Amino acid sequence: MKRILLVLGAILFLLGLAVVPQTNVYAAADATCSSDPSSGPVGTTFVITCWGYTPNSYVYAYLVEPTGVATSLWDAPSGAIKVDENGSITYSQMTKYGNDFALQVGTWGFVAEELGLAKTVLHRGETWFTITGGTEGVGGAVLTASPSTVHKPEKAYSHLEFIGLNLLTTEPGETSVLSGSGFMPGEVVSFWVEPAGGGCPSMTRHNSITAGTIVPSVAALFINADVNEPIYDGVGSQAFGDIKADAGGNVSAQVAFYVYACEGPWRFVARGNTSGYGAETWVTVVGNTVATDAWLTADPTSASAMYGVVNFNGSGFGANEHVTCWITSPQGRTIGYPEEYWLTYSFPGQYMRDRAIMSNANGEINFSLVTGSYYEKSKITLVVGGVSQSAQGTFLDPIQSEGALGEYAMSCRGDSTGSTAITHYTLTGGFVDP
Repeated sequence: MKRILLVLGAILFLLGLAVVPQTNVYAAADATCSSDPSSGPVGTTFVITCWGYTPNSYVYAYLVEPTGVATSLWDAPSGAIKVDENGSITYSQMTKYGNDFALQVGTWGFVAEELGLAKTVLHRGETWFTITGGTEGVGGAVLTASPSTVHKPEKAYSHLEFIGLNLLTTEPGETSVLSGSGFMPGEVVSFWVEPAGGGCPSMTRHNSITAGTIVPSVAALFINADVNEPIYDGVGSQAFGDIKADAGGNVSAQVAFYVYACEGPWRFVARGNTSGYGAETWVTVVGNTVATDAWLTADPTSASAMYGVVNFNGSGFGANEHVTCWITSPQGRTIGYPEEYWLTYSFPGQYMRDRAIMSNANGEINFSLVTGSYYEKSKITLVVGGVSQSAQGTFLDPIQSEGALGEYAMSCRGDSTGSTAITHYTLTGGFVDP
């Protein structure tokens, strides 16, 4: 999104821009990496050592989450690590960040590549480390959840409109009330939460934007862009909040779950900061059943999670209606496709809005999904004195793959008719071989 906004202020540069896609050519894992230790509980710092690179060069490293998401390093987002004079690198990966959060439990990958000309990979090493455990055990108090099973919202988003601005807000699903007892009167009780499966994986936001700046009788600039941006997660146990116990040692908190929450049992823990008394409970998050009466197909049915392309064709919708689509990950995380931008606007001479999926006169739709991020395909058109000039290109900057590996669902529903279709496709890796 940042690149799109910069477009508005750099017209002449962009019209002369030649964009070259960046792609990696993978080499065999001829370098060697190891992790010390290879396994440890939350709180362990894993020291990773790799050797077999060109002395005094740079390698570019990334992590692979337990669900298969290839993502940037937590403590060195650029991924650049200097190789020493012996051809080695050392990187330390923390698993707990103060009292705020910890990494997802499971087996993580570390990959370090030395790049050559045209993004070829000269040397490549990889290793694996396993984070065990989760939130620490607690006792001495009581914590319950009511209800203990909640559904995600059927409507994911709502819009607030004022003075030409359209703000997007997320809608919560059913709420659950956490009730605790047995704490010391008046003490501060800290709440922690561990998502289903030990943590939710990172994922990708897909935006589709149309923008324009118009000065009547002078000039106009129009932009159409499809942009993929990473949503970072990979977090396991995390701080939820602090609540002061009442005179009877009781606490209460309300929690709500949004469409992008992982489905399954979420673990909540409460611990008194003075007494040390604690308790745990679970809230199970379930999705909503999608009944279908229209048709949607995916081609191909299997693609790479990084810059793979899946084409969707649907029928059975109303004529010329807006169709809302959404992606569901293997963990039940749901995100709109294209994801609606949180702020759109329309002022005299200037606008920015989401591009929509619309059916044709026969009730048919077709669109494509490009996986992974960062990805941008844009077209910029400048009109001056009735003369139009355009520049377009595709920008690839591998930061993060689409999300968890496995089977995804694409669902589409006609806003007017309610006609609904769903299809499935599988995303595969290829970044590392565990």
